[in-house]
Amino acid sequence: MVSPQPDLLSLYRSLGFVVHDHPVEDPAHAAASERAGILEQMEVLKPPILSEYRGRTGAILIHCSDGMDRTAPIAAFVASQSVGTCRLL
Repeated sequence: MVSPQPDLLSLYRSLGFVVHDHPVEDPAHAAASERAGILEQMEVLKPPILSEYRGRTGAILIHCSDGMDRTAPIAAFVASQSVGTCRLL
């Protein structure tokens, strides 16, 4: 099936998702000298993402284009800061 939307974030929006976009380069495709910077970017994103999680009215979907390297650490951080209120599926 081909989506009528030009990209994945547009598709999510068209389906009613509230989208918060926090682009971080995929470490698997970054030069070795840039990988440490990616980890620093992810650390900086943790507080705003946690705030978005706490301000939501429904479920949260944390997604990266490859589904690895960036999703799990952010999801684990949100879960660790939300004991008793977060359920991972």
